Amino acid sequence: MPHKKTALKLVSLGDSLTQGVGDETNKGGFVSLITEKINTDKNMKVTASNFGLSGDRSDQIYSRLKKQPKMQKTLKKANVITLTVGGNDLLQVIQKNILSNDTDKLNKAIDTEKMTYTKNLNDLFKEIRKYNNSAPIYVIGVYNPFYVYFPEMSSMKTIVKSWNNVTNKVVKNDKNSYFVSVEKQLSEGQYYGKAGKLAKTLGSSDLSDLSSFNLESVLQEKDEKNNYISITDHFHPNKKGYKKMTDLLFKSMEEHHLFK
Repeated sequence: MPHKKTALKLVSLGDSLTQGVGDETNKGGFVSLITEKINTDKNMKVTASNFGLSGDRSDQIYSRLKKQPKMQKTLKKANVITLTVGGNDLLQVIQKNILSNDTDKLNKAIDTEKMTYTKNLNDLFKEIRKYNNSAPIYVIGVYNPFYVYFPEMSSMKTIVKSWNNVTNKVVKNDKNSYFVSVEKQLSEGQYYGKAGKLAKTLGSSDLSDLSSFNLESVLQEKDEKNNYISITDHFHPNKKGYKKMTDLLFKSMEEHHLFK
């Protein structure tokens, strides 16, 4: 009979979501929370290494991994890997095109960027697998931090969903990787499953209606309308948001028999 695991070496790669930006306790967001949860719920000793860096796109995470022996060495010893990626790639293309009133132009830009992102993500996976071919990789998807403000902005919802589909396709190509969707829970926050109750703060149905000026003015409101998003930057998860992310990650880990 195989021995049950008693210890785990967790290596977390990624962007600001791995770094834990927005977590008001400054303890490292979901990485510290998943470490505590596995420790408590599964009675396993978890050693976590956090290589999250705010602002990193997929190509920049790849570049860091190629250049940093410490990351490579730590990755070799991991028996579970987490990755947050794609948010900054998506943000870059939206920022470049947000003031364009041409929806076709925006869609073309998104499609072009998706091809670049697919290539970058495939390269990143290959690089990770160069150092560790056996540890499962859990990839956490992106969400729409503005949904509660602009619930009728259908194009933003479509873009986020299609971006997650790109990530999920790459994840599925690796036989020991799993996509963790946080899109609905984090986008909808306390309104999850209660969309009818969501106050429509702006009847905008298109991204092109949203200028950077009115986005800023709406986000200047003192209170964050989504209880899962940081009141400081109205973009990253707060501790409650990271807790939700942790629960979804833990559920995926259980479903894929990580603790057996």
